[in-house]
Amino acid sequence: MSQLDRAFIRAYTSETPSRPHAGAALTSDVPMNNPNTTQQASEAKIRTMTRKPTLSELQHWKNQGIRIDMPGSPLVGSFDETAATEGLISPKKHDEFELASQNTAAVAEALDRLMNRVGGKPAPKVQPISAKKPLTEGESKLPNPTIEIQKWESKSPSEPTAEEDGIVFVAGKPGAVEEPAAAAPQAAQADEKPAPSQSAASRQAVAAPVAKPYRQRSLAHPKWEADTIAWPEETDMILDLCGSEWKTVVDGLSANVKSLAVVALGEGCGCTTLTICLAKLMAQANRRVLIIDEGTGADSLTVRIGLSDTLPVTPQEKVDTLYEAMIETADQPIAILPTGYRQLTDLTANQLQQFTQDFDIVLWDGGNRPEVWQRLALIHSVLVVRDARGSHDHELGQILPKLEQRKINVIGIAENFWR
Repeated sequence: MSQLDRAFIRAYTSETPSRPHAGAALTSDVPMNNPNTTQQASEAKIRTMTRKPTLSELQHWKNQGIRIDMPGSPLVGSFDETAATEGLISPKKHDEFELASQNTAAVAEALDRLMNRVGGKPAPKVQPISAKKPLTEGESKLPNPTIEIQKWESKSPSEPTAEEDGIVFVAGKPGAVEEPAAAAPQAAQADEKPAPSQSAASRQAVAAPVAKPYRQRSLAHPKWEADTIAWPEETDMILDLCGSEWKTVVDGLSANVKSLAVVALGEGCGCTTLTICLAKLMAQANRRVLIIDEGTGADSLTVRIGLSDTLPVTPQEKVDTLYEAMIETADQPIAILPTGYRQLTDLTANQLQQFTQDFDIVLWDGGNRPEVWQRLALIHSVLVVRDARGSHDHELGQILPKLEQRKINVIGIAENFWR
């Protein structure tokens, strides 16, 4: 699929033999799913796209039966169609259409696989942890108390009894002393001896541990839970194209880096995309990740990973701890502090310190917001992202000395959109 994304794509709306050859030279960069009926009813044209199509465009073309060819497919019309129509000469038999059809089938098959992977899953459902049915087990499956209980088996009267005294802890009767010689119940009182003097600590009741239903939690104690994360389609494409470089970045984030802020010099530099890729790779490496989302609107990290922008708690609602607004995922070691639920000033140094103890790393998607730059002293490390197409070195020359004066650890500069 990556070859398809980097290639020119030809989409044919029709293969009418009477189409003049000059129509093949007309090109357009507009999407093929234009609902204009007059354009569809017009003369068939071969359209060449100079950009990669979106998944929705590919799916629309496939549903309409539009033929999509990879580069190198033979053009329909490479033989004399006019002569064949008028019956002057018999056209030569070519396998060009068969080859082009195979290309179309390959594109459709790849598209189906990709759509099933990124678009076939329902949106994650967020619900309170307590709303899920607890994992209760039967009484027979509960863990046994740590104090061993020995059951006495009666012996035949003719069998001699043991001379040694044994001390057995019985549940519910701590400190009780029994003699193995007292086998029969009727002889228990006659053979009973006073227990030796014990210290005050030993006379205290030894309470058996209470066995409760237990649900293993991989993360700290968030209040909300989502079924899964719907990773954006571009995440897989980016990791497929430059997976080795991303692995180098993740390996470079050692265990000493407990919190990382991803900030940018401008809008649209790719902070959110970079944060998502880092979170996915770290989760695959079994590292517990907390994502703090500072984005807004449809471009926020929360919305892009499939969660609703409707917050589990209202921004005006007072929460005792930030864990009450945190969402964890059931199938991955990732938790998210979603966008918009609180002001940035609620995140104190003590709270962030608690996060770094409960998670292996805290990723802060900060972007270029001024309040984020003002709070970078709370973060252990900072990664600056810039758009290589429009930013200049003098911008970094103004920012980096200020960060150095504040003793903020800048681990690197991410050059995005670099060619």
